[in-house]
Amino acid sequence: MSLQSPCSIVFTPTGGAAATLVAVGDWLSAHPHWQGAQNLFEKDGVLAAAAYFAPLGGAVIDLTITREVTQSTRLAAQEAMLDAALPLTGTLVISSAAQSATYTPAVIVSLPPGLPSGPEVILTLPYAIRAAIPTIAAL
Repeated sequence: MSLQSPCSIVFTPTGGAAATLVAVGDWLSAHPHWQGAQNLFEKDGVLAAAAYFAPLGGAVIDLTITREVTQSTRLAAQEAMLDAALPLTGTLVISSAAQSATYTPAVIVSLPPGLPSGPEVILTLPYAIRAAIPTIAAL
């Protein structure tokens, strides 16, 4: 399933230049997926009658985005597969016409791209991002 992105997603590595992962109108193979998690501590043990989970803080967001890129040739697609980035630390900004969400710090791991497919040589570029809870601002 392909859908166009209504938002731009820009990652700025610490000490580096901003890189646009997804621009407005780029094709995605699925809706972005967010999942939040927080470290918990079980108070008083498993079998205690008054046991409960206490939050330890350290809440994180896991975001998965899979972009579809059409390459001109299979050779260009294979070269793009070899350019997989290493994990980077920096800032992630997701913005639309109405608001922006800034995730600091954020770590992006470029997962191995999917194999080129179709007559148009479509390459899927999945990104897994782990970040702190965002700061949301109206534009």
